[in-house]
Amino acid sequence: MKKLFVITLVVLAFSASADWYQSDLTILGAPGSIDPVLNSTEATFDFDSILVTTEIKSGTIEALNVNGITFTDDGGVVAIFIKDGGNVGIGTITPNTALEVSGSIPQVHATRAGSTNSGFGATNGDGSWYFGKASSSEFVISESMDLDLGTEFVICTDGKVGIGTASPAQMLEISGGATIVAQEIENTNDAYSTQLELNSGSQSSYIIQRGKDYATAALQSDMQIYNSFSTGEIKFHTASSTPDMTIAADGKVGIGTASPAQMLEISGGATIVALEIENTNDAYTTQLELNSGSQSSYIIQRGKDYATTALQSDMQIYNSFSTGEIKFHTGSATPDMTIAADGKVGIGTTSPGEMLEVNGTIECVHVTETSDARCKENIADVKGISTDKIKALRARSWDWKDSDKGSTIGFVAQELEQVIPEAVVTHPAMIDEETGKTIREEHKAIVPTVILTHLIKTVQELEARIKKLEE
Repeated sequence: MKKLFVITLVVLAFSASADWYQSDLTILGAPGSIDPVLNSTEATFDFDSILVTTEIKSGTIEALNVNGITFTDDGGVVAIFIKDGGNVGIGTITPNTALEVSGSIPQVHATRAGSTNSGFGATNGDGSWYFGKASSSEFVISESMDLDLGTEFVICTDGKVGIGTASPAQMLEISGGATIVAQEIENTNDAYSTQLELNSGSQSSYIIQRGKDYATAALQSDMQIYNSFSTGEIKFHTASSTPDMTIAADGKVGIGTASPAQMLEISGGATIVALEIENTNDAYTTQLELNSGSQSSYIIQRGKDYATTALQSDMQIYNSFSTGEIKFHTGSATPDMTIAADGKVGIGTTSPGEMLEVNGTIECVHVTETSDARCKENIADVKGISTDKIKALRARSWDWKDSDKGSTIGFVAQELEQVIPEAVVTHPAMIDEETGKTIREEHKAIVPTVILTHLIKTVQELEARIKKLEE
């Protein structure tokens, strides 16, 4: 039983004649034996007697087996194979798709005369895609059959790639009229990092999202921006070539400056709010925490009290180190004001012995001293004769050993203590708890109101004497 094969050629020409004929070619035969019939007339037929729009090289057409038809060259090498079912193989006798091309350099070349575009297309029930060369030589993938109108994917002759644009200005330009994810890189294996590497010569930077840490290879869930060049910086720009924020190679951050000298330096030429921290939840504190090793300080604004967690509206400055002080400096390394760990305040001194100690001159409108009877008990007249005590006092003048204080007059505490002991207080020496060193030696001070009390009593005593003499 013979197998029927049918091939329809639109144009046929015979070497024996210059005339062109249009006909059908019907090949009848069994595997291994074919009897060609041309226009119902049996004839010997090979490629030398056929031209199909362009020259076809020498070869034969034969039935290979019941699975298809082969087109072979003079050397017997299969050039084209039409598989039973319609799949066509070029360079292969086992095509698995409608057209499969195989060879040492497998390629399909589409040529079109002139400057118009040429390419290939693929269509299914959902639509069509076309790819090929546009008239201006770009490679285009588009939904439009006219590749010159395509913007979906374009590779220009200078190597620039455009997605959503036909004229990319950069090596890769992505454009879209709606909200788009311009680029997404995903690694579904948690054991490896997902990274975008940007190279410039021998210098490279990495943006790593969800993967292994670049330096330690440990798994991380953070995004990392890494500049692998040893002296490289990371700079952030907005509308100008001057960076708005710089992360230096040593980790220092500059905002408004490209050369930060501190771990965070903020600079601005206009009136600026250098740093603002806001917490919109009244149930929690808003705080700035400053740490140095195991020692830390907190500045708390509007929130819970650091010690009691009760809500407060005040600003608090808190030093959590047990022996820590809070010091205020202006133009020198020597603090102008010190709040000691026990709450004593020193102005001009770093070791206040009283709740407020001022090492210098005080100028004020009024000085008051608490003297409410409700705060006192065992109230009685001062005993003794104040006149004798006042007469025994020695008014002195002296120069301070600290030359900045100059000269003055008054009483020497040790001398005053011999006459009016209650007018003198002794401040004990201050010892540093950590080092054991003496911060300040023991010293004495006077209480002016005690002397004033004796002066007033002396006037009263003298007034009584005068009155007695007058009688």
